[in-house]
Amino acid sequence: MKLNEFFGNTHRHNKDDDRKDRRDGMTGQSRLEDEKLVDEVFWSILDNDKLHKEHFLPLAREIREKQKTGQFDHKEYSKKWMPMVEKGCMEFYHKHKMQGDPRDLFNKEVRKALCQKLADQHHADIEKDEYKLGK
Repeated sequence: MKLNEFFGNTHRHNKDDDRKDRRDGMTGQSRLEDEKLVDEVFWSILDNDKLHKEHFLPLAREIREKQKTGQFDHKEYSKKWMPMVEKGCMEFYHKHKMQGDPRDLFNKEVRKALCQKLADQHHADIEKDEYKLGK
């Protein structure tokens, strides 16, 4: 049950927004569903030690070295999270026994949003040396 259903809030801010079809023509998913999926997969990736060992640690070491030499580009390195995102999406797909084609569920926009969210989460912390990355 949604909070507005529980509290009986049926007030709409903009009636024109209600008439717009917010669903993607191919997948049938709405932007809100995509945002919810991004959040759920993001937390799943953060909780996955195997993904961190395989993908996060090598990338974090590379990022730290680039930051030290002043050659780090946040936007460029945001794209480098994609292998971790793709693997995390597939693990999430199998763990939750999702139906449908994973390429449709985890479309390009969802994967890019996950990369950006991971970059925003980790790049500043890597620069502050918040992680024990070793040599």
